[in-house]
Amino acid sequence: MDRMGTVTVSEKAVMQLAAHISGMHDGVVRLADKNSRDGLSRAVTGRGDTRGVYVTKSPEGLSLEICVICRYGTNTIALCNDIAGRIKDELSGTGIRVKNVNVRIMGVE
Repeated sequence: MDRMGTVTVSEKAVMQLAAHISGMHDGVVRLADKNSRDGLSRAVTGRGDTRGVYVTKSPEGLSLEICVICRYGTNTIALCNDIAGRIKDELSGTGIRVKNVNVRIMGVE
């Protein structure tokens, strides 16, 4: 089969998809920045829709870190496993290689 070309998915699109998937989970109140500098950086760059999502590229694939505030009483282990699994499945379905997805609980409300 002849190749017609290539498809490139931007890092921002990956971040938006990961943020959307994470935010849809019942146990997630919202996504959170790792520190206050991240919030300032988002304000300056206009990347408000990717709060709490960090992507690192490597030859083995993408590494994602998702920072969330979870709802009080949520099973945090199940929450982290579910979010990581759903993100891996969705991104792998697009042909993007995912090395790992780490979900960090930044707080509870």
